[in-house]
Amino acid sequence: VKLAKLWACFVAFPCWDEKRRPRSFLIELIVRHICLSAESMSAWDIFVEFLRFCAAKRIQPIMWDWSDLDKDPRLNWGKGPRIIDPLNPTNNVAKPFRFWSFLRKYARKSLQKMGYSVGTASTKTRWEGSEDDEAIPKV
Repeated sequence: VKLAKLWACFVAFPCWDEKRRPRSFLIELIVRHICLSAESMSAWDIFVEFLRFCAAKRIQPIMWDWSDLDKDPRLNWGKGPRIIDPLNPTNNVAKPFRFWSFLRKYARKSLQKMGYSVGTASTKTRWEGSEDDEAIPKV
């Protein structure tokens, strides 16, 4: 979690106002989802998967135990990614963050600089998502 937060603070959004960065809780939920979805990974591998998750063309919803509310018409999830608070099913933690395209761009750039593929093909089975059109196998 700390590595992902440091990346967001010093690499992805270093010159931006702090209010424009992804909130800590949002980063924590994404990392927790990756950790629960992974079999056994090192901290570095989890960080790389975090970057791949952020770099995906379409971010898969993180619904925890609230997946039955996914299509409830009474809930306004908002446009964009859906990352639900594990304790409050009406709180889409991703909704206030509006800079997903920048996050995606910086995550892709970081993966490329580190020599990793940008694609999300390696996470298809873990996140039960569809394979991204631009998916490239892991290096």
